[in-house]
Amino acid sequence: GYKNTFNNYNFLFETQNDQNNSNKDVRNLLYTYLNFTPEGKLKSKLGLAVENDRLKTNEQTNINYSFQPYFSMHYSFNNDLNISLNLKSNSHYPNADQLNPHPITIDRYSRYSGNPNLNFSTKYTGSLTFSLLKNQLTIEPFYDYTKNHISKTGNTMFDYYSYSYSNMDRYESFGVQMGLRLPLIAKKLIFNITASLYNEKIKFNNKTSDIND
Repeated sequence: GYKNTFNNYNFLFETQNDQNNSNKDVRNLLYTYLNFTPEGKLKSKLGLAVENDRLKTNEQTNINYSFQPYFSMHYSFNNDLNISLNLKSNSHYPNADQLNPHPITIDRYSRYSGNPNLNFSTKYTGSLTFSLLKNQLTIEPFYDYTKNHISKTGNTMFDYYSYSYSNMDRYESFGVQMGLRLPLIAKKLIFNITASLYNEKIKFNNKTSDIND
């Protein structure tokens, strides 16, 4: 398969010399999948996508290539138990606003500027889904890993806060998601409950921050 995405947009920055920034973002994606579905209860899919991103601004042109593997396997024991393994990936590219090096004033307390040296990032996600009781209960442990994750970074100056964007050294998240589906009135009223428990961890400049929620 083939997919094309084209964005054409403008920014007007109100500075001492008003700057009109014209941007074109073009993405081309090629992908292929191999399905393996033998007779029985096992189904699997193996795939690979290759994506090209070309962002052209007034001041620079960024060209990136990324590879995005994919794998899934589903096994159905019976109506009360199904297990799915999913390994997938997707890429995130910096936009023109994040690359723009000119300082922009937000308000009297804060301003920001982009980082022309930003790199793209690819997130890899692995999950194992258990579907129980005719898909009424799902439990899904997951793990996310990203290198070069794009995030805001900044410093407190004398009388204002100045921030920019940087590539993180490492970002990861793991936890479990749960869902419960309760049919209160058959085929008419269904009550859904969802919940997630997770830990997020990010490393930058030899410092690590994490959060549980």
